[in-house]
Amino acid sequence: MSISSATPTPEGRSPPSAHPVHELDDVSVMIGGQGGDGTLTVSDLLGRYFRTQGLYVYASRTVLSRIRGGHADASVRASRNPVAAVKPEVDLILAFDQEAAEIGRSELSSEGWILYDSSVFHLDDPRAVGFPFATLVGGAIGQPIYKNTAAYGAISILMGFDMTLTRKVIEDRFRRRRR
Repeated sequence: MSISSATPTPEGRSPPSAHPVHELDDVSVMIGGQGGDGTLTVSDLLGRYFRTQGLYVYASRTVLSRIRGGHADASVRASRNPVAAVKPEVDLILAFDQEAAEIGRSELSSEGWILYDSSVFHLDDPRAVGFPFATLVGGAIGQPIYKNTAAYGAISILMGFDMTLTRKVIEDRFRRRRR
């Protein structure tokens, strides 16, 4: 998996080096957090982007049956070949809370990495890169709920997604909410 090593995070750390999405043959992303964090939204956005790149996508979701709260996670696998299950190893974990990071660590590939919300918790792991999603989005637009879209944007930048297409995926996903 490839991440742009030239893109430092707000904490000054650079993510591990990897390949842009157009060079990927098979990638697996795990997203986790509390219900209401936007885990499923990020999963949906990633799946939409990968499909626009001509990749086959498999997604799975685990959500507790509560209106808000409780752990929720999703996995997205994108491949050049048809897929019908998640990979045994995860290339990227997006953790909105500590529980998501802990759950996913045992499945993280040797070259995988963790992107986490450093405004919620700190993760002392050489494979981890913190970004204060909730704080930055809450301060910028007063709505920390949009941290999911910010996290998708961060993944897009780090993985070398086409930014015009990234924006289109977001606009298409949220178009119905503007009406």
